[in-house]
Amino acid sequence: MGNLLQLIDWKEKNNREMDKLLSGKETLSVQSMNSGYEAEVVKIIHQGDQFVLKIWNRDSNPNIQFQYHLLHVLTQREVPVSMPLAWGVDNEGNKVLLTTYDGLSFQTFSSKNLTETARILSKIHGISPYQIKNVNLPKYHFIDYFFSGIEEHLDLSQLLIQLIKKAQITQSDFIHGDYHFENIVEETERFTVIDWTNAQLGDKRYDFAWSVILLKIYGISEKHASLFRLAYISENSISQDEEELFEAIACIRWLLLYRKNRIPIRNNTLDKVQKIIKYNPYLNKTFFYTYIERNEG
Repeated sequence: MGNLLQLIDWKEKNNREMDKLLSGKETLSVQSMNSGYEAEVVKIIHQGDQFVLKIWNRDSNPNIQFQYHLLHVLTQREVPVSMPLAWGVDNEGNKVLLTTYDGLSFQTFSSKNLTETARILSKIHGISPYQIKNVNLPKYHFIDYFFSGIEEHLDLSQLLIQLIKKAQITQSDFIHGDYHFENIVEETERFTVIDWTNAQLGDKRYDFAWSVILLKIYGISEKHASLFRLAYISENSISQDEEELFEAIACIRWLLLYRKNRIPIRNNTLDKVQKIIKYNPYLNKTFFYTYIERNEG
């Protein structure tokens, strides 16, 4: 393959780095990477250097210019993120973002890994929106953004409205919006947080709860979720009731995504979800135990 980067209409770029990539006539090596629901991701290798090109060629239409500037600001604040090199539009009209390559999602959970990633999340939440005001952090309607289509599921929507009223959701914190272990990559024991599509002004308690719920469901053992949450709580004030309440809200989101077939299902996934429901005082309602049967039926 030739230099596919030369086929992209770059809107903004790091001139020094991009000039090296665009000026040469060398063929680029392109390798597919794990992609999510919103975009295709490929690795680009040029003279031994590695980069990541993310191509939004599906239904999603995020603000890539915002992400590009946000990554610049976070780099300046020493948050471990990939360095943004350029953003633009390819010859098919898809938005693209080019960043440095910083490794693969780590596969081995350990006390050190979990503690460090919890502290990174705490650092993200500790950034005042005022400190990054130049990137114009968006603010969305909480239910419309994170629970799109929930009105079609009356049992979920009714409980969600009750829980949100009790939680008194705020939207004054800087949040990642989808902080989980597929969005954290590792290389030579250095962690980097990727995929800032959902970054916004939100409630850090929800951002934390979403991370914990996913770790409880997809982690290898309950100990891993416990290590992560204890490390985060050691730096942030959150009561047990707040934890349970926001984990219930996060679990409702998982259930919604499950019903829409937009969430991974492994051998013991549903058993873990049932256990979360059973022991969460905001979820252990009789009708919730039928959600799998309704979905499979």
